[in-house]
Amino acid sequence: AFNKDGMWAVADWSNHCVYLFDDRDELVRTIGSYGSSDGQFNHPRGVSFDSHNHLYVSDCYNDRIQKFDIHGNYLLKFGSEGSSDGQLKYPHGVVVHNDKVYVADSNNNRISVFQT
Repeated sequence: AFNKDGMWAVADWSNHCVYLFDDRDELVRTIGSYGSSDGQFNHPRGVSFDSHNHLYVSDCYNDRIQKFDIHGNYLLKFGSEGSSDGQLKYPHGVVVHNDKVYVADSNNNRISVFQT
């Protein structure tokens, strides 16, 4: 995923982190580590930026979406394991558009939509 300044991010499923690169393709920082605490991941899958350069990450095995600022600081999370509204089961892709977060909620066989 690319932000408006040319930075880009990619999730590393096996190493439980997200890499953030600058517009010259140089690694700027690594976000996260293995775990279930705030800012940690259990198999991150998808990444997307909003119009304010906030980074959203689908944290697949933790059944949630996490939001970070451009410096990699944890801001918030949403979603929890389940199939009710607001719950997720193995979220994969995430896209942010017009202040909405669209999540490919794979094991619930749906697209879940959240407000930013």
